[in-house]
Amino acid sequence: MQRNSRSADPTICARCHQRGTGCCKLLPGTEALLFGLTPTECSAIASHTGENIDTFTQSDIAPPGFVEALRRIHPAFALTMPQGRRTHLRIAEGGCHFLGQSGCRLPEPVRPFYCRLYPFWFTPDDRLMLLRSATCLAQENALTVYEALARLDEREDRLREIFTAWLEVTRLLQKASGVQGQSPCL
Repeated sequence: MQRNSRSADPTICARCHQRGTGCCKLLPGTEALLFGLTPTECSAIASHTGENIDTFTQSDIAPPGFVEALRRIHPAFALTMPQGRRTHLRIAEGGCHFLGQSGCRLPEPVRPFYCRLYPFWFTPDDRLMLLRSATCLAQENALTVYEALARLDEREDRLREIFTAWLEVTRLLQKASGVQGQSPCL
């Protein structure tokens, strides 16, 4: 990754989590707003950690309004939560199962697609966007998506590669979805 030392802040994510509001932590009342995982993500994590999938995931029904809001951002989100059923990372003590004192305990290539892309996403017409969050320091007073991108020392082309891989996984999930209504990782 190219470094953009003029505007990047290497401590921004750590500072966000230290104040208790990082993306890997949940504020009370936001527990229902968790993204669904694909079998590819669950398998990669299980393979890396040696943990059984049910050790680091939970399954439930996502609120219909949340699923619809995600569908409006990108229709492929619905494929990770068929009929609202989803498998998501387990939450313990208000934070992700893999959140350690120094951040995520998973190496970047093993993390779920959503975690690697956040706070960015792509629209169905392939435009880079921010998933708005009042608690994300990278977004604080950012006037454009590109300002947040610079603060995180991220590149749009790298995010596009990750997003394209996620789309391919969701397409495969759609083709393989023989069991209607079952959470994808189960």
